[in-house]
Amino acid sequence: MSRAIIFCGLPGSGKTTLSEIVSERLGIVRCCEDDVKIELYRQKSGTSLQESDRFSREVNVRLFQFIDEALESGHDIVCDATFDRLGNADRIAHIAESGHVVRVVVCRIDEPERERRFRSRERHPAHHDAERCFMRNDFDYRIMSDPKLFLDTDTAIGDSVECILSFLED
Repeated sequence: MSRAIIFCGLPGSGKTTLSEIVSERLGIVRCCEDDVKIELYRQKSGTSLQESDRFSREVNVRLFQFIDEALESGHDIVCDATFDRLGNADRIAHIAESGHVVRVVVCRIDEPERERRFRSRERHPAHHDAERCFMRNDFDYRIMSDPKLFLDTDTAIGDSVECILSFLED
């Protein structure tokens, strides 16, 4: 049975770093919200923050297409994205209800550290981070499908990866 390993959390919470390591360790293909957004931004010659925000909806659609295609062809997939829209939780639940194994890793970090990470990282211009205010978000990730792991990412990366791998074995 195919499985989807979903990494979600707010920008700067560590989901991309951890999903890269876990997908490599497990030999599973990975799709990433950032990568899809950058490609879409290039294809459509995006230049503004407004276009970046508008593309986010299409990125979301494409991510779920990648997940569906991988699972339907019998492949496991790791996906990382913010997934902070209400419809995303329902969509992820639907994947589980369709008979696929879904594991959700919710990455979280205290706000001062998240803000420090967000402001210090280098990202593609498609994100327009310099034009954004630091995004605070009160999305309740508890509504995501079970089983899920709430992971505080202020520990050593290796410890976080081992915790995730242990969760995935259950």
